[in-house]
Amino acid sequence: MRVFKGADQALDRYIRSRGCRRFLSRYVRMRLFSDFSDRCVDGGYRGGLANMNAQAIQVESVRIRRGDGRAVRARKRALDRMVLRSRSGRRLYVPFDCARGRCPQYAADVADPAWRRHLAREARGLLRHRYAGVFLDDVNWQVNVSDGRERPVAAMDPARWKRAMARLVRSVRRAAGRREVMVNTVWWRPESSLDDPVVRAGMQTATDAYIERGTEDTRRGQSYDGLLGTIDRLHGLGLGVTLENYVARDRQSAEFELASYLLHADGRRDAVGTEYASCPRTSDSLPRCRVPYWRGYRTDLGRATGPRTLRPDGLLQRRFERGLALVNPPGAPPRTGTLDGLYRDLDGTPRVFAGLTGGRALVLTR
Repeated sequence: MRVFKGADQALDRYIRSRGCRRFLSRYVRMRLFSDFSDRCVDGGYRGGLANMNAQAIQVESVRIRRGDGRAVRARKRALDRMVLRSRSGRRLYVPFDCARGRCPQYAADVADPAWRRHLAREARGLLRHRYAGVFLDDVNWQVNVSDGRERPVAAMDPARWKRAMARLVRSVRRAAGRREVMVNTVWWRPESSLDDPVVRAGMQTATDAYIERGTEDTRRGQSYDGLLGTIDRLHGLGLGVTLENYVARDRQSAEFELASYLLHADGRRDAVGTEYASCPRTSDSLPRCRVPYWRGYRTDLGRATGPRTLRPDGLLQRRFERGLALVNPPGAPPRTGTLDGLYRDLDGTPRVFAGLTGGRALVLTR
């Protein structure tokens, strides 16, 4: 399995350790944060993607403080001019984690060429280190700004915003050269539809798409078939696809994520991640790391022998040289089917039939 991991506090000790490369070798790609992780990637870990944000400017990064030198003040003022403002001249915010009329991030004016140049410079600076590429967060195809109380503000024409976001992605991609650009966008929003030529052109500029929360949104009303169809279209544009369900923290949810990944995995670029038993090693001091690294991530089914198919019993299936992935989508009725031979589940239990309720899955080995 190609496992993706977003850096968090549970991994800090491994990212900063001398054995960083060895500890993180389980993950083919990681979302990392410079400069905390620079030493790790320069020291040998080759799966790191340096985090960037397509539309956020940290409030602290433009606040001039006593003791700032002339050059620092000039940089802060230049960055402040890139903040999107309301008609009355007030700075606008990214609607996230706001309290008492303020938020930690200003919204950048994504249509400002100076902002695009700033991001391009940032990408080139990050890639002086040996990152595999950049992770471009918050590639939103709708106007996503607010006042300090997270109330939406129509600060830009939606069509202009969308065109500006597509140009922004292209600018970062050019700056990254031959390295990767993974973009995070909300796949199920109407304005994110790949039927839109502007969105399609913008996405096609990137090398990889990140599906935040993985399949979790299909448990919250979104279409599972719609997700698989979107992934198929992204593959058609030449993008790899990463599912990371950081909400999945139990074995059942992790196996569903793994099986869903196997339904579409291309074997080369696609990746999957969950929070279940995914730490590099066990640790009694970290609750999330008390369970050993799950054997499901280490399972090798070999190459896929064909695309996913719909079985007569209604289960989605994909066959591999040494196993099988079965999925019953969220909201579907319970389904039971007979297997074409003897398989074993990830616990080693023999299986000759599969009974799955909606939202359950099985990864089986021969």
